[in-house]
Amino acid sequence: MTRPLSLVRLQPEPTALVGWAVPRGYLNGVSDLGYALHAALKAALGEMAPQPFMVRERDRTIELLGYVAHPAEAVQEAAAVAAALGAVPPSVLNLARIEARTMPANWTAGRRWSFETRIRPVVRSRPAGRASRGQELDAALWQRLGAGPAEDLPEREAVYRQWLGERLAAKRAARLIAAEVLAMRSSTVLRRPIEGEKRAVRRIPGPDVTIRGELTVEDPAAFADLLAGGIGRHRAFGFGCLLLAPPGVW
Repeated sequence: MTRPLSLVRLQPEPTALVGWAVPRGYLNGVSDLGYALHAALKAALGEMAPQPFMVRERDRTIELLGYVAHPAEAVQEAAAVAAALGAVPPSVLNLARIEARTMPANWTAGRRWSFETRIRPVVRSRPAGRASRGQELDAALWQRLGAGPAEDLPEREAVYRQWLGERLAAKRAARLIAAEVLAMRSSTVLRRPIEGEKRAVRRIPGPDVTIRGELTVEDPAAFADLLAGGIGRHRAFGFGCLLLAPPGVW
Protein backbone atom coordinates (compact mmCIF):
# COMPACT_ATOMS: atom_id res chain seq x y z
CA MET A 1 0.00 0.00 0.00
CA THR A 2 1.28 3.47 -0.92
CA ARG A 3 2.23 5.59 2.08
CA PRO A 4 0.41 8.93 2.44
CA LEU A 5 2.35 11.84 0.99
CA SER A 6 1.95 15.43 2.17
CA LEU A 7 3.13 18.68 0.63
CA VAL A 8 4.57 20.96 3.31
CA ARG A 9 5.09 24.72 3.15
CA LEU A 10 7.36 26.64 5.51
CA GLN A 11 8.69 30.20 5.59
CA PRO A 12 12.12 30.08 7.27
CA GLU A 13 13.66 33.36 8.39
CA PRO A 14 16.97 33.71 6.46
CA THR A 15 18.78 35.87 9.04
CA ALA A 16 17.83 33.57 11.92
CA LEU A 17 18.75 30.50 9.87
CA VAL A 18 22.20 31.86 9.07
CA GLY A 19 22.74 32.80 12.73
CA TRP A 20 21.84 29.26 13.81
CA ALA A 21 23.73 27.42 11.06
CA VAL A 22 27.11 29.20 10.86
CA PRO A 23 28.36 28.41 14.41
CA ARG A 24 27.41 24.77 13.90
CA GLY A 25 29.32 24.47 10.63
CA TYR A 26 26.22 23.98 8.48
CA LEU A 27 26.89 27.02 6.33
CA ASN A 28 29.86 28.99 5.02
CA GLY A 29 30.40 31.86 2.65
CA VAL A 30 30.39 29.83 -0.57
CA SER A 31 27.63 27.29 0.05
CA ASP A 32 23.88 27.59 -0.48
CA LEU A 33 21.26 27.23 2.25
CA GLY A 34 20.44 23.61 1.40
CA TYR A 35 22.56 21.93 4.05
CA ALA A 36 21.60 24.47 6.72
CA LEU A 37 17.90 23.89 6.04
CA HIS A 38 18.40 20.11 5.98
CA ALA A 39 20.13 20.26 9.37
CA ALA A 40 17.50 22.54 10.92
CA LEU A 41 14.60 20.44 9.60
CA LYS A 42 16.14 17.20 10.85
CA ALA A 43 16.93 18.72 14.27
CA ALA A 44 13.36 19.94 14.66
CA LEU A 45 11.23 17.33 12.89
CA GLY A 46 13.30 14.15 12.61
CA GLU A 47 11.63 11.70 10.20
CA MET A 48 8.88 14.26 9.57
CA ALA A 49 11.38 16.61 7.92
CA PRO A 50 10.47 17.44 4.29
CA GLN A 51 12.63 15.53 1.81
CA PRO A 52 12.92 16.30 -1.02
CA PHE A 53 12.30 20.01 -0.77
CA MET A 54 12.68 23.13 -2.90
CA VAL A 55 13.37 26.71 -1.80
CA ARG A 56 11.93 29.69 -3.61
CA GLU A 57 13.20 33.20 -2.99
CA ARG A 58 10.52 35.90 -2.84
CA ASP A 59 11.86 39.43 -2.37
CA ARG A 60 13.75 39.18 0.94
CA THR A 61 11.94 36.06 2.16
CA ILE A 62 12.26 32.39 1.34
CA GLU A 63 9.58 29.73 0.95
CA LEU A 64 10.28 26.03 1.42
CA LEU A 65 8.05 23.44 -0.26
CA GLY A 66 8.66 19.75 0.20
CA TYR A 67 7.22 16.29 0.64
CA VAL A 68 6.79 14.19 3.77
CA ALA A 69 5.68 10.55 3.65
CA HIS A 70 3.10 11.01 6.42
CA PRO A 71 -0.45 12.37 6.62
CA ALA A 72 -0.77 16.15 6.84
CA GLU A 73 -2.29 15.98 10.35
CA ALA A 74 0.70 14.01 11.65
CA VAL A 75 3.13 16.54 10.16
CA GLN A 76 1.31 19.47 11.76
CA GLU A 77 1.21 17.71 15.14
CA ALA A 78 4.95 17.00 14.93
CA ALA A 79 5.62 20.64 14.06
CA ALA A 80 3.59 21.81 17.06
CA VAL A 81 5.57 19.52 19.39
CA ALA A 82 8.89 20.61 17.83
CA ALA A 83 7.99 24.28 18.26
CA ALA A 84 7.19 23.64 21.93
CA LEU A 85 10.42 21.72 22.56
CA GLY A 86 12.53 24.43 20.94
CA ALA A 87 15.34 22.23 19.58
CA VAL A 88 15.64 24.92 16.91
CA PRO A 89 14.81 28.58 17.73
CA PRO A 90 11.22 29.36 16.65
CA SER A 91 12.27 32.09 14.22
CA VAL A 92 14.54 29.79 12.20
CA LEU A 93 11.82 27.66 10.57
CA ASN A 94 8.61 29.39 11.73
CA LEU A 95 7.10 26.00 12.56
CA ALA A 96 4.05 27.65 14.13
CA ARG A 97 3.05 28.73 10.60
CA ILE A 98 3.60 25.38 8.88
CA GLU A 99 1.09 24.33 6.21
CA ALA A 100 0.59 20.71 5.15
CA ARG A 101 -1.76 19.24 2.55
CA THR A 102 -2.20 15.56 1.77
CA MET A 103 -1.40 14.72 -1.85
CA PRO A 104 -3.62 12.41 -3.97
CA ALA A 105 -3.38 8.75 -2.99
CA ASN A 106 -3.78 7.63 -6.60
CA TRP A 107 -2.49 9.17 -9.81
CA THR A 108 -4.17 8.74 -13.19
CA ALA A 109 -2.16 7.34 -16.09
CA GLY A 110 -2.24 9.72 -19.04
CA ARG A 111 -3.02 12.76 -16.88
CA ARG A 112 -1.04 15.87 -17.79
CA TRP A 113 0.53 18.16 -15.16
CA SER A 114 2.59 21.33 -15.11
CA PHE A 115 5.72 21.05 -12.98
CA GLU A 116 8.65 22.98 -11.58
CA THR A 117 11.85 21.51 -10.21
CA ARG A 118 15.36 22.48 -9.18
CA ILE A 119 17.88 19.85 -10.21
CA ARG A 120 21.56 19.00 -9.99
CA PRO A 121 22.14 17.48 -13.47
CA VAL A 122 25.35 15.55 -12.84
CA VAL A 123 26.79 12.18 -13.78
CA ARG A 124 29.46 10.21 -11.97
CA SER A 125 32.85 9.59 -13.51
CA ARG A 126 34.17 6.21 -12.43
CA PRO A 127 37.96 5.80 -12.77
CA ALA A 128 38.83 2.62 -14.67
CA GLY A 129 39.84 -0.26 -12.45
CA ARG A 130 38.89 1.50 -9.23
CA ALA A 131 36.14 0.83 -6.73
CA SER A 132 35.74 4.56 -6.06
CA ARG A 133 32.35 6.11 -6.76
CA GLY A 134 34.15 8.77 -8.79
CA GLN A 135 33.47 12.48 -9.08
CA GLU A 136 30.31 14.35 -9.95
CA LEU A 137 30.52 15.96 -13.37
CA ASP A 138 28.17 18.45 -14.99
CA ALA A 139 26.06 16.40 -17.44
CA ALA A 140 26.62 18.99 -20.16
CA LEU A 141 30.39 18.86 -19.67
CA TRP A 142 30.26 15.07 -19.73
CA GLN A 143 28.52 15.08 -23.11
CA ARG A 144 30.96 17.62 -24.48
CA LEU A 145 33.90 15.46 -23.46
CA GLY A 146 32.56 12.70 -25.70
CA ALA A 147 31.40 14.95 -28.54
CA GLY A 148 32.95 15.24 -31.97
CA PRO A 149 33.67 18.49 -33.85
CA ALA A 150 32.76 21.79 -32.22
CA GLU A 151 29.68 22.22 -34.38
CA ASP A 152 28.32 18.94 -32.95
CA LEU A 153 28.56 20.08 -29.32
CA PRO A 154 25.19 19.76 -27.57
CA GLU A 155 23.53 22.91 -26.25
CA ARG A 156 23.75 23.04 -22.46
CA GLU A 157 20.02 23.59 -21.91
CA ALA A 158 19.18 20.72 -24.25
CA VAL A 159 21.43 18.41 -22.23
CA TYR A 160 19.69 19.37 -19.01
CA ARG A 161 16.24 18.82 -20.53
CA GLN A 162 17.35 15.40 -21.77
CA TRP A 163 18.82 14.54 -18.35
CA LEU A 164 15.51 15.40 -16.69
CA GLY A 165 13.45 13.53 -19.25
CA GLU A 166 15.48 10.35 -18.73
CA ARG A 167 14.94 10.44 -15.00
CA LEU A 168 11.24 11.11 -15.29
CA ALA A 169 11.01 8.13 -17.64
CA ALA A 170 12.84 5.80 -15.24
CA LYS A 171 10.48 2.94 -14.32
CA ARG A 172 8.02 4.58 -16.72
CA ALA A 173 6.97 7.09 -14.06
CA ALA A 174 6.27 9.99 -16.44
CA ARG A 175 6.94 11.35 -19.91
CA LEU A 176 8.38 14.81 -20.40
CA ILE A 177 6.25 16.85 -22.82
CA ALA A 178 7.87 20.30 -22.63
CA ALA A 179 10.54 21.95 -20.51
CA GLU A 180 11.90 25.48 -20.17
CA VAL A 181 15.06 26.34 -18.26
CA LEU A 182 14.15 29.22 -15.93
CA ALA A 183 17.51 29.58 -14.20
CA MET A 184 20.94 28.08 -14.76
CA ARG A 185 24.04 28.70 -12.68
CA SER A 186 26.84 27.00 -10.83
CA SER A 187 26.55 26.69 -7.06
CA THR A 188 28.53 25.08 -4.27
CA VAL A 189 26.92 22.65 -1.85
CA LEU A 190 28.35 21.84 1.56
CA ARG A 191 28.56 18.27 2.83
CA ARG A 192 29.78 17.39 6.28
CA PRO A 193 31.13 13.91 7.09
CA ILE A 194 28.94 11.46 8.99
CA GLU A 195 29.50 11.65 12.75
CA GLY A 196 32.61 9.71 13.66
CA GLU A 197 34.22 9.98 10.23
CA LYS A 198 37.56 11.74 9.87
CA ARG A 199 36.93 13.23 6.45
CA ALA A 200 36.92 17.01 6.14
CA VAL A 201 33.90 19.05 5.18
CA ARG A 202 33.45 18.90 1.41
CA ARG A 203 32.50 21.78 -0.86
CA ILE A 204 31.08 20.46 -4.12
CA PRO A 205 30.54 22.82 -7.08
CA GLY A 206 28.13 21.89 -9.82
CA PRO A 207 25.21 22.90 -12.04
CA ASP A 208 22.13 24.36 -10.36
CA VAL A 209 19.17 24.39 -12.77
CA THR A 210 15.51 25.31 -12.33
CA ILE A 211 13.14 23.94 -14.97
CA ARG A 212 9.43 24.43 -15.54
CA GLY A 213 7.36 22.41 -18.00
CA GLU A 214 4.69 19.78 -18.53
CA LEU A 215 4.64 16.01 -18.13
CA THR A 216 2.26 13.10 -18.48
CA VAL A 217 1.87 10.41 -15.83
CA GLU A 218 2.60 6.94 -17.21
CA ASP A 219 2.80 4.46 -14.34
CA PRO A 220 0.85 5.81 -11.32
CA ALA A 221 2.74 3.82 -8.67
CA ALA A 222 6.14 4.72 -10.13
CA PHE A 223 5.05 8.36 -10.33
CA ALA A 224 4.08 8.36 -6.65
CA ASP A 225 7.50 6.93 -5.79
CA LEU A 226 9.16 9.63 -7.92
CA LEU A 227 7.40 12.42 -6.03
CA ALA A 228 8.28 10.92 -2.65
CA GLY A 229 11.88 10.13 -3.53
CA GLY A 230 12.86 13.06 -5.74
CA ILE A 231 15.10 13.32 -8.79
CA GLY A 232 18.87 13.00 -9.05
CA ARG A 233 21.57 13.83 -6.53
CA HIS A 234 21.41 15.91 -3.31
CA ARG A 235 17.70 15.32 -2.83
CA ALA A 236 17.95 15.92 0.91
CA PHE A 237 19.49 19.35 0.40
CA GLY A 238 17.11 21.32 -1.81
CA PHE A 239 17.35 19.53 -5.17
CA GLY A 240 15.09 17.09 -6.99
CA CYS A 241 11.70 18.11 -5.60
CA LEU A 242 9.01 17.91 -8.30
CA LEU A 243 6.27 20.48 -7.64
CA LEU A 244 3.01 20.05 -9.56
CA ALA A 245 0.20 22.31 -10.75
CA PRO A 246 -2.75 21.89 -13.13
CA PRO A 247 -1.80 22.32 -16.79
CA GLY A 248 -1.39 25.92 -17.81
CA VAL A 249 -1.00 27.32 -14.29
CA TRP A 250 2.75 27.79 -14.81
